Amino acid sequence: MTRRNDNTHDNTNDRTRDCPVPLTIARALDRRLHATLEDPLALSHARLYGCTVIDDDALDDSVPFGDPESAVRFTFLGEARLVYDLLDGPLGLVARAFDGAAVVTSGWGAPMNEDGQLDCLPSQHPDRFRLLICTVISDDGICSVVRNGASPDVPVEMAERGVGMMPDALEMMWFGEVRGDMSATFAPLAQSGSRHGPRHSTRHDP
Repeated sequence: MTRRNDNTHDNTNDRTRDCPVPLTIARALDRRLHATLEDPLALSHARLYGCTVIDDDALDDSVPFGDPESAVRFTFLGEARLVYDLLDGPLGLVARAFDGAAVVTSGWGAPMNEDGQLDCLPSQHPDRFRLLICTVISDDGICSVVRNGASPDVPVEMAERGVGMMPDALEMMWFGEVRGDMSATFAPLAQSGSRHGPRHSTRHDP
């Protein structure tokens, strides 16, 4: 997989894959959480993991003997009520030493209006649902695996960066400088339910 070298970021994979490296890592973490936690959707704090690829060939589950779950080692780095506190501080710097970084968040989601906004907080919406989101960033990009309480056994994969505060914050952590003001910048927007992805909006609280 591609790794950073002297702050030069090459987004070209070492070899052609059926899906991006961050997505295979996100799949592996999502499966592991659902196999080991009694109720992953009920997580009360965001989590940050460092991701180490220990078998690059096995990471690709589209090839014979591919097994992403055994190809990646996940190192738990910490948890916090606000995910931005994890990304914009010492733990964010530690995460950058790995092949990738993963954040796991659980919160409320709700369908957006046609204009892409919400009239209330997701947790107050009559059609609200619980979400668990595993998002991985590496030099190959940002991908996510999402599960919701309505169909928890059917993960939804997002193989592209998407738009919103989470990919913005992850890129600031992975490529930029730790500034110490992510929570002040992003948390008020998250609580207002604005600038989240195109399918739903979430507030990451229990």
